[in-house]
Amino acid sequence: MKNLKKVDCALLPPCPKTVRNKLQRAHFVSIVWGNTESAHPDGELDPCDYGWQMKGGNYVPVWFSGPSVPCDLFEDEETTDVADQEVQNGTEDDVAEYEESNSESEVEWNDDSGSEDEL
Repeated sequence: MKNLKKVDCALLPPCPKTVRNKLQRAHFVSIVWGNTESAHPDGELDPCDYGWQMKGGNYVPVWFSGPSVPCDLFEDEETTDVADQEVQNGTEDDVAEYEESNSESEVEWNDDSGSEDEL
C-alpha cells in the first residue's frame, strides 16, 4: 500500500451497468436529433426506457442501478463464523503448546524490574 500513489478515479472504466445507461441515453438523443424535422422527434418513445428517470417534472440521468458492491465480495455469516472459530482454536492451541514448551525452563515472575538499579 505504501507504493500506491494518488489515483484519479475518473480514469477508471465505468462498470457495465453504467455504460449501458450511458449508451441508452446517447441512443435516445440520437433518435431525437435524427427526427428533428418530424412533429414528434422522440418518436413517442418513453425516455424512462432509455436511461432517464422523471424527478421533479424533469428528466434526469439514471447514473447507476443495482447493488454498488458485488454480492460475492463479502462472505456469508456461516463462512465467517467457521473461519473465526478456526482462528480462535488455532490461537488457543498455539498458546497451550507455548506454555508446555516453556514449563520446563520456567522462571518465576518478579514484579521488581530492577529499574531502581538503573538510575
